[in-house]
Amino acid sequence: MYQAPTPKTFPLQVLFVDMQSQASQDAWRDMQEAVGDGVLLGVLQTPDKAGASPRVVSTESHEVAPVPVLFQASAAFAELAFAWRKSIEQLMNTRWDMVENPYARFCVTRQGILVHEDPLDWLVDAVGDDVLEGTACGPLPCALLVPLPSTAHAALAAASGHIALPHAGLFDADLEAAAGQNGQDRLLPLVWKVVPTEPHEGNTLVV
Repeated sequence: MYQAPTPKTFPLQVLFVDMQSQASQDAWRDMQEAVGDGVLLGVLQTPDKAGASPRVVSTESHEVAPVPVLFQASAAFAELAFAWRKSIEQLMNTRWDMVENPYARFCVTRQGILVHEDPLDWLVDAVGDDVLEGTACGPLPCALLVPLPSTAHAALAAASGHIALPHAGLFDADLEAAAGQNGQDRLLPLVWKVVPTEPHEGNTLVV
């Protein structure tokens, strides 16, 4: 009896977003409403100086899961980038040290944001051998941004590693496509693996 091969996994770090200001909370709520059940793809450029807002390079709907109204979602994304500017600056300039490639792609969903250095296929290319051999990869410039748990139940779920990748099938397909375009067919099938975590100072961005 045929058994499908076990997918190889690409690690995805979880970063919690602690929205302490009303402006950051409002921006996230407006973003959630604007994307609905779809996915907005937005590219940001790292801020030129401390405290500045990152520049929105482009926005588009994911072709498989479009947002209801692209104009509204794009405007909400620009507002989110401004409201979250300190955390985005910390993520891109400090945590990931994006000097040679100062861009990151934000895949925005209602549940969270899959963010990664752009282009994605370079990431797969860089750690392809490690993934193929099942060896541990070092910290990668990609993460799943999710709101910091606000209830005891949600905190327990996070501590147990029960954090799902939004639109998992869609993003897994995108990851496989990136590997395929790189000619890394030996990696397939390939899926994201959300690395279990619990909130602490080292993996929480404050906005």
